[in-house]
Amino acid sequence: MAKYRRRIFEIISIGNQGDWISRAFDYCIVTAIILNITVLFLETFDSLKAYMPLFNGIEYATVLIFVIEYALRIYTAPELYDELPAWKARLRFLVSFDGVVDLLTILPFFFLYGFSVFRILRVVRIFHLFRLNTNYDSFHVITSVLYRKRNQLISSIFILLVLLFASSLCMYSAEHEAQPELFQNAFSGIWYSLNTIFTVGYGDIYPITKVGRFMGAVITFLGVGAVAIPTGIISAGFVEEYQRMAKREDDDALRNAGKAGAVAVQPAAKTISEEKLRVVRATTLAEQAGAYYVRIEAMARQYHIKAEQEFDRYDRPNTRYIVLKDEDFPIGTCRLIPVDKTTWYFGRVVVLENYRGLGLGRRVVEEAENWARELGGKKCILDARDEMVGFYEKMGYVVDRTRVTYGEIFTCIRVEKIL
Repeated sequence: MAKYRRRIFEIISIGNQGDWISRAFDYCIVTAIILNITVLFLETFDSLKAYMPLFNGIEYATVLIFVIEYALRIYTAPELYDELPAWKARLRFLVSFDGVVDLLTILPFFFLYGFSVFRILRVVRIFHLFRLNTNYDSFHVITSVLYRKRNQLISSIFILLVLLFASSLCMYSAEHEAQPELFQNAFSGIWYSLNTIFTVGYGDIYPITKVGRFMGAVITFLGVGAVAIPTGIISAGFVEEYQRMAKREDDDALRNAGKAGAVAVQPAAKTISEEKLRVVRATTLAEQAGAYYVRIEAMARQYHIKAEQEFDRYDRPNTRYIVLKDEDFPIGTCRLIPVDKTTWYFGRVVVLENYRGLGLGRRVVEEAENWARELGGKKCILDARDEMVGFYEKMGYVVDRTRVTYGEIFTCIRVEKIL
């Protein structure tokens, strides 16, 4: 049963380009979404009433596809959230963004002909269009920027809200006596403030007193500046994100050139002797300290990561670590954490900067896999930095782009492998 569920999950969630069944499923879903949204728009044309039977048929067929897909996603949720029990995994999917959107795009069909108030829910179906973009890097860039800049954006929104309510109170005080029917209370000025701050200017409500007009001019100037704040934050975030991407591409190019012998990348590591390399499973305090040293030098120091961020609750005296050594000098490490009796989570896979590009990371991961097998492991999972996903794919790992973690420094994508 678990084997079939896993196969269904691979088809409907991973979208492996080398799997023609998975690709066919993706094309089917994309086609159904486009047809469903197209029908939603065409149904509003009175001149096309004669084609309503055709539209209804397309709607029935596409909604049936959505229902089947929704049921399959609930069934395979334990594969998506493999660290949770089956019932908790399914519950987590039901309350997730994808789960809620899927449900809301199905429900309107069943309520559409009951009460007219539910007709507005048809618009929710357009959220299916999100599904066309969630697995593309461009979408990940946008969501990554919004996540990284979330604190600044929240602050700018707070400033806008303060300006909104302050300007509403000011306009009420200035215009209430002159226009009591329009500015009945403090909240009556919110509509005017929104139009003014966001430069919409419908003109259905405006000040007529001198003080009100002066306040309106001030609010307009302040509104332009306040709206520009989140715009500048997002723009700066995109610049930073593309600079990170460009740096990662340059680093990858240098590594590839070094491997091909075009340039001498990291010359100190080029002289390393295979006889001096040792891969050990940390069993002593000194060996565990070697793993910590590599992480401090290669991650905390290089990327300015705080110690409390790099070392978390999983770093305990009984935690399992792989340590790669150049003679007695630690140069690489990996951490193994049990998820359940058959699944192991690999984390903190890192090699010192001067030793990268030599295939040492593969040695570390392979030893971690061997150790997990000996302990009864059937599957290993890890969250790989986005620039390292290709490395793990070459090692036989399957990428699940539905499991993306956006951090302050790295964007990580879930990969897993059957041992």
